[in-house]
Amino acid sequence: MEKISLYDLLSVLLPGALLTLAIEVIAIDLGFDIEALEVNNYFKLTIFLSSSIFIGSLINIFTRKLLWLYKKFGLYTPIKKIYKSSTDLELIKPFFKEKMNSLEFDSSKKENIEQLWSVVYYELEATEKINSPKAFQSFYFFFRNFFSLGAILLIPLILLTICHWYSAKYLFLLIIDVLGIIFSISAAKWNRIKMVERMFWTYYSLHKNK
Repeated sequence: MEKISLYDLLSVLLPGALLTLAIEVIAIDLGFDIEALEVNNYFKLTIFLSSSIFIGSLINIFTRKLLWLYKKFGLYTPIKKIYKSSTDLELIKPFFKEKMNSLEFDSSKKENIEQLWSVVYYELEATEKINSPKAFQSFYFFFRNFFSLGAILLIPLILLTICHWYSAKYLFLLIIDVLGIIFSISAAKWNRIKMVERMFWTYYSLHKNK
């Protein structure tokens, strides 16, 4: 059974929790008094955590369905592009070139570098040597889902800012949301690059003397 790291959990839980809180704030402003529900605090906490995980999972699914669009924002840089442009991988590229030549890849399915990535990833996972690169992967998922959260909240916050122009609350939330989107793009892009570099370097370190 695959281990789920704390970062994997947070990448789903935190975006879900923030969207749950946003829904609660909007519901209260629309006149729904959630606090009026006569339930104990433990039940409220259970509902909050459950809805956070559920909504966070939906955000994660939504993100995966739109990866083709996320490429345009730099949130899903192809492995091939990272591999070719990374100066940190120059030293070990001859090793992987030899590795690709030794493996019989099916060029009709996908490019050799993508197939090499699958070999490297699953071998490291099977031998439980993937912890270091997977930390970057988890952070990448974390910020990618935060971008999705920001995109989901953007239009409602714009409409609420217009409708409540006399209140600075929604304008402040809108500014925070836009800044969060910009930061998420930069952070997700950096962590994806580091994930790929660390994955190849870890594999190389384990096989260079074989």
